[in-house]
Amino acid sequence: LLYDAVGKIRVCNPSATKMLGAGLDHNKDYCDWPLETCQADGSPFPKESHPAVITLRTETACHEVIMGITKPDNVRTWLSVNSQPLRLQEAANTDAVVLSIRDISERKHLEDDLQEKVTLLTALVETATIGIAILDEDGRFVRVNPTYSKIYGYRPEELLGQPFTTLLPPPIRKEATLYYGNFWSDPKNDQSNSWPMQHRDGKILNNQRFENKITLSAH
Repeated sequence: LLYDAVGKIRVCNPSATKMLGAGLDHNKDYCDWPLETCQADGSPFPKESHPAVITLRTETACHEVIMGITKPDNVRTWLSVNSQPLRLQEAANTDAVVLSIRDISERKHLEDDLQEKVTLLTALVETATIGIAILDEDGRFVRVNPTYSKIYGYRPEELLGQPFTTLLPPPIRKEATLYYGNFWSDPKNDQSNSWPMQHRDGKILNNQRFENKITLSAH
């Protein structure tokens, strides 16, 4: 789409007309799209935040702005919108704005579905009555649920970023670190050793523990 210097639509190619729905071709002299628009979170999209409006006002480009549009048939389409100022002469003000739109509905629906699963999994982990902790390749905590940290007498934020050896008696920490490195690098080894874990006050705990390695598709 091409907007003039006062923000009116002057050019709209067939692809844009198809994505935005019928009616836009007859509204080229108007500044607003004749559609209901929303932001990525579903809230209304302010007219003053439209990429074309921002570019006209600031003379700067906007990149990958996510916008949902609802067509007359009540079908919502998700767009990625880019705007670029157009100057016919050097050092001149913006003469027009070029707006490009891309349909990303499929990607947005997949992302929303994934986010729902992440939210559910997070809720299950956070409210579980068993302790759950996730370690990275260096053996540092990247996630612990409240139950896990409570078992050992810590707050979750105190364990994040710390090595798992924090919960081991000092005499075996070096050995455990070496074992963990081998456990991580050996693709055939999917279950770690069971170390005597201790409470913050130094008391050894006899809780039943299971440690397993999750391998992603990439590594």
